[in-house]
Formats: sequence, C-alpha cells, structure tokens
Amino acid sequence: MLTTPNLREATERDAPNIAELLQRIIALHDKVPPPVEQLIGQVEPILRAPDAWYLIAEVGRELVGMVQVNERYSTWDGGHYGYVEDFFVLDDYRGQGIGALMLAHIETRALARAWVRLDLDVLANNEAAHLYERAGYDRTDYVIYRRMLK
Repeated sequence: MLTTPNLREATERDAPNIAELLQRIIALHDKVPPPVEQLIGQVEPILRAPDAWYLIAEVGRELVGMVQVNERYSTWDGGHYGYVEDFFVLDDYRGQGIGALMLAHIETRALARAWVRLDLDVLANNEAAHLYERAGYDRTDYVIYRRMLK
C-alpha cells in the first residue's frame, strides 16, 4: 500500500464532500448528477440515522473514499445484516488497498454488532468485482429488480 488513509465514520460536516463523490458515482453510471446541494440534503438524513452511516477514507484533509452502510434484518438468516452501497475511491487512490481496508473496517464493525452477513451489489462489468471476491464476497444468483416510484 502506498498511502495509509485515516478511516472514520462521517459526520454532518462531511456531507458536502460526500455529495461531491456521489456526483462522480452518478456520472460514472452515465446519469446527470443532481446539484451538490440536493445531494447534501439526501446525505444528511443518512448521517443522522441510527441504522445507517458513511465510512470515509481521508489522506491528509482530502476525502479519497467513502462507503454507505445500512443495517437491515433478515428473517431467513435470523439476524441483522449490513447492506453496502455508494462505495467509491478516487481514481488516483485505487489499487492501493484503500477499498480493502474499508471493507475490513466494515466487517469488524459488523461482527461487533453480531450481523449475520454483508451484502452489496455492483454492475456486472464493475472493475472492483475482484476486490469484493478477494475480500470473501461470493457472487450470488440473485438479480435485483427495481420499480422507481418517483
């Protein structure tokens, strides 16, 4: 690893920087990102929620990575689990182990909370799929269906 980031849970003061990274993720999906101000308004409730949080990675004072984690409950597995989304590391910091450190941090926290599993979804052609597989995530046969309501 070339750069050792500081990992910490985001606070409301981090919302503008998280919103800027969210704009990048949305643009990578060939969508027009909403204004930063709108995204800040969408991030702040997550930062205040008792069952959701953002883990951020900083190098110096620069936010170089983030991931959102939401707690859910599985009746099939009989316990709480985590759902990982909005996972992003800046291009200049990819391949340095930051994503792996973030996943390990989430897993440690999940085990401390007695979660039964961690889930995430990615596009089929996502270059980071190897990161998840190296971290012990298995590709499943599940397909996500979505109906947009607004």
